[in-house]
Amino acid sequence: MNAKCILNEWKQQYEKVIEYRPQESGPDHEKCFRVNVYVDGALYGTGIGSRKKEAQQRAAISAVQQLGINTDFIAFTRDGIEADPKSQLNEKLQERHIRNIKYTEISRTGPAHEPTFTVQLFINDTACAIGTGNSIQNAARSAARQILIQFDEGSLTFSDISDQDSNDEHSYAIPKDAKCILNDWVQSRRKSISYEQADKYGPDHALNFEVDLYIGGEMITSGFGTSLQRAELDAANKAVQQISEERGVCYPRMDFPRYPHLPHYDELAMITHKTFESVTHNVIVSIDKESVVASVIMENCLTGQKTVLSLGSGNVFVDEESLGNDGETVIDSHAEIIAKRGFQRVLYQEVCRLKKENKGTLGMLKRLPSGKIALQNGVKLHLYISKAPCGDGSVFTLSQPGSHTDTGNIHLPIQSDKKQGLLRAKIARGEGAIPVSELPDDRLHKMSCSDKICKWNVLGLQGALLSSVMDSPLFLSSVVVGDVYNFNHLSRALCCRVKRQSPCLSSETSAVIVNHPDIAISTICDLPEIGKSKPVSVNWNIVDDTTEVTNGRTGKVSIDLYLTSPPPDSGINSRLCKKELFCLYKTITPSQPHNRPFYQRVTGRHSDYHEAKQSSQQYQKKKTDLYRTFVEKGFGSWVGREDVDHF
Repeated sequence: MNAKCILNEWKQQYEKVIEYRPQESGPDHEKCFRVNVYVDGALYGTGIGSRKKEAQQRAAISAVQQLGINTDFIAFTRDGIEADPKSQLNEKLQERHIRNIKYTEISRTGPAHEPTFTVQLFINDTACAIGTGNSIQNAARSAARQILIQFDEGSLTFSDISDQDSNDEHSYAIPKDAKCILNDWVQSRRKSISYEQADKYGPDHALNFEVDLYIGGEMITSGFGTSLQRAELDAANKAVQQISEERGVCYPRMDFPRYPHLPHYDELAMITHKTFESVTHNVIVSIDKESVVASVIMENCLTGQKTVLSLGSGNVFVDEESLGNDGETVIDSHAEIIAKRGFQRVLYQEVCRLKKENKGTLGMLKRLPSGKIALQNGVKLHLYISKAPCGDGSVFTLSQPGSHTDTGNIHLPIQSDKKQGLLRAKIARGEGAIPVSELPDDRLHKMSCSDKICKWNVLGLQGALLSSVMDSPLFLSSVVVGDVYNFNHLSRALCCRVKRQSPCLSSETSAVIVNHPDIAISTICDLPEIGKSKPVSVNWNIVDDTTEVTNGRTGKVSIDLYLTSPPPDSGINSRLCKKELFCLYKTITPSQPHNRPFYQRVTGRHSDYHEAKQSSQQYQKKKTDLYRTFVEKGFGSWVGREDVDHF
């Protein structure tokens, strides 16, 4: 039973009055619901969710806990939503890639009006627990609850329910998630997959099965096992290995494809998606309708060559319990942020080469006589995002004014609603971006991607640390969006809400200088719609030349998400975390003798990351001016957490 049902039964038993009062905020496509539950007119719980039912359920959970109802239910509640022990067990087992779970009714006793059911729980074909109840569902819950208790007490371990069969000639270690890996790979390429039983042999007490695996109608391989499930798993594992061997480890470097027949912005989208597909062949990646892919692309205007410098995918950020203050966690795993951090790694490597060898490898940067670093003449930077950035850039509906097809460098921002232009923050667990003035005090939040891109258009992509060695900020020449596009609303969100582009507006008094990139739509965004997205974040950059996969909820590298063995440099901490970037910063800013001329000196080492950022005084002044401008225009105050920067 869920919390609302429990609360309803309690209401009827004690003749109470229960009332749910909902409130909603946000645009139509990104609603946020807040529900208060009242018992006899008194507030007993509040719930927040992206759906009204979800918010009601969380409010009911809170009320059930405050009223002390059904403590057994509370004991098995997780994340304030799921109260079913079966679901709890499924989640725990799936974390270890164990998906062979079966409940079998073994008896039914008692009178017809009051039966008692007995259910046997099997995990990997091993009988694990027996549960009884007045229905099959309750009996299954009873069995699942017993296993959960055994896990908590330590009397049962995952190795105890391994699917290895010592009597099975094919009992070598098979990844439990081989079928899942293959399904993701097949679905992302829009192919069909099927398993067909080819043979069954042996005595009844020791049967063996042979299964043929077909992908796209073509037979790929055969699998063997003592059950159909094991045979299918064996076939899937062989297919995964075969695909990996055929594709090899061939990451693109400078030989990027060219699509001269495509319009400029469509070519940026095409090389992004083709590169992304190429560099993710050895990891579990399901690119579905909720996923976002972003890239930073370098264009050489003299040759016309366009090079993907960094890639990122993802649409979640870290959970509160995983947030540390040691700089070892990637806090925000939205695609745009990941692509920008990967680009910063490229910058660090190129700056380091320029300082050591006075020559870069990408032809992107140059060293000035002053010792500072600048972008080469004729080089442009572009940002591609497969879906409009969350926050102000997505606050519109198709029925609202504005163009869904226009592109260009002359911006015509729309601000017809008082909620447009507001700074917004995304809330943990995907509840949408809401105005900063409405943020709950007890929930982890990060500024929306629209706000961060707007910040980049004032301060540059290089960030605070690299500002100490750069001659000037590195600005985007264009921002290309694949889906949920509106030219006028994006113009406002990404730059014009700070300072409009039109020279006719002499009333603008802000000292902030704003970069106004071209804003364009790409019609090439061929992402298959598969289903619910996963907290998987992928990053790649041309210098490291390996693909890294992290769990967006934990902000750490997820080695179990690699289809083949992970890159040699994979560790617990992502290369995009603040600590790793700070280490790169230290390599390009060694301590220098103070008797050198000022223009030959670079900033010395700093005691911590926060101090190093604050040392970029010009950058910090511009940031302060930007934040003040947001407040003066009534858009809200930028919210950040400096407590995670002292390491």
